[in-house]
Amino acid sequence: EAYKVASPNDTVTVLDISGENLPVFTASSAQAKFKVWEAGAAAADDDAEWMKTKELIKQFTSATKYVVCAPMHNFQIPAALKLYIDHLVQPHLTFRPDNYAGLVTGKPMCIVRASGGAEVDGPMDTGIQFLRAAFGFIG
Repeated sequence: EAYKVASPNDTVTVLDISGENLPVFTASSAQAKFKVWEAGAAAADDDAEWMKTKELIKQFTSATKYVVCAPMHNFQIPAALKLYIDHLVQPHLTFRPDNYAGLVTGKPMCIVRASGGAEVDGPMDTGIQFLRAAFGFIG
């Protein structure tokens, strides 16, 4: 809410990952991913599960900046956030498969971590390392 007050010209879209009921990856969605890897971004558009992934990517890439709020769960990130990132990291859509260059570039990201006990961004917080690596990979 404070951000909205400080930046009234920005449009804020809140995505509650835990309430999204994201589809898990199945054999069908894995096959679709490999079709895309080999033949390009539209190769699996006939697969309904893949289209949900593309919708999530479109929503993500349309943003101009990001704030990721992620509590520490057992030294990592929540499973729903990991699944969301699994949807986002896709060949031809968020990275180039020929050289692994990220395609979502020039957009700032702030990662907010919280913990009930262990030190955030300390040696036990492997989740922050994962978030930096995953989002850094796509841009």
